Amino acid sequence: MERVEAEDTTRGLLDFIRRCASPYHTVATIRERLEDKGFECLSEQGAWNIRLGGRYYVVRNGSSVIAFVVGSYVYGDALRFKVTASHSDSPTYKVKANGELRGPGPYLRLNVEGYGGMIDRTWLDRPLGVAGRVMVREGNTIRPRLFDADEDLLLIPSVAIHLNRDVNEQGALNRQVDMCPLFACDADGSQSFDAVVADRLGVAASDVLAHDLVLVNRQEPCTWGARREFVSAPRLDDLQCAYSLLEAFLGARDERSVLVFACFNNEEVGSGTMQGALSTFMPDVLRRVAGALSVASDAYRRAVARSFMVSCDNAHAVHPNHPELHDEGTTEKSSPSLALTTVSSARIDTDSPSAERSEDGTSILPVLSGEKMALAERFTVSACESERAKARRTSFVTWSPPTPTAPAWTIRPSANATYDVEPPPRSMSS
Repeated sequence: MERVEAEDTTRGLLDFIRRCASPYHTVATIRERLEDKGFECLSEQGAWNIRLGGRYYVVRNGSSVIAFVVGSYVYGDALRFKVTASHSDSPTYKVKANGELRGPGPYLRLNVEGYGGMIDRTWLDRPLGVAGRVMVREGNTIRPRLFDADEDLLLIPSVAIHLNRDVNEQGALNRQVDMCPLFACDADGSQSFDAVVADRLGVAASDVLAHDLVLVNRQEPCTWGARREFVSAPRLDDLQCAYSLLEAFLGARDERSVLVFACFNNEEVGSGTMQGALSTFMPDVLRRVAGALSVASDAYRRAVARSFMVSCDNAHAVHPNHPELHDEGTTEKSSPSLALTTVSSARIDTDSPSAERSEDGTSILPVLSGEKMALAERFTVSACESERAKARRTSFVTWSPPTPTAPAWTIRPSANATYDVEPPPRSMSS
């Protein structure tokens, strides 16, 4: 990539991160980008009128989004999905429903709980904001409102070394005690967190009924280093991949496939919500797309067997001060590149066939760049609908050898047979 192009891409990423203070803001930002490109919003509660060549997106619970482009020459016996997936959430702290802690003295603090895996100490002694979704009463209706204070509103103070001489030898912090952010010095008892939220939204405090709010690291995203070769920003996990996949998706062309972009919430806490990757969101969308194209159930199963998915999350580069924490041989491969992750526990589904041609990136770069996507056709999502596959961070999901015609099943497999196309997932609740 040329330096000027790389700098433009980096600026685009950093601007994207600035706008995505919470999963709700991430999806709102993605929606705006999709609509600028002519995508039509579909409701899960309404009928879908899908046309060949059409561009559509669906949002679930304000924090997960699936967009798709239907090729102009897609038909039942050749239907296939090319899927990319990332997640909209990042490790942070969530403000509890009864979030105010008064005292000691005039202090007004917030009661928070950890969300995902983070290094607690990195959140100390830095200005923090608050962002997310607020449910607001408007007359006889209740509507969700995006909220981003976009100001230095909170700080989690550490204990000064004069009061804790052993601080550098101590271990874990107590989140119930040490991680409560300071919000106000309220000597007269007139301050209220809900009142501040209502004021920023321009509504009465009594009309703020509920919220899904998280703490926001206010550090400005930036590049640094002798040649500006490094990037520092909050929420790189996984906004970096969400942005990259979105741009690749918008630039991709394949008139004989359905291209799919997915960005799920709640990956950091296991994906088990109604909008998470473990939910029915993806199979619901794919089934409805197939149904709108008059594709029968058996043909849909064969379409899934012809499909593939690339699921992207951040990988760790070799730590400059602790190379011993990484496998031998990886230190020579720390230059900027795509990483293909494998683990023996099978929590990531990459295997030898899917990794076979990844050494030079030929198997995954076309998918991520949106160019010559047919090169990746041999990687198929035979487990596209299984909770097992969707819950994992996968570089390539289950691989099955390509067949000339992907014939329909003519016999019923035994109960312990290995399925190329998984049975439909059981229904799940949030």
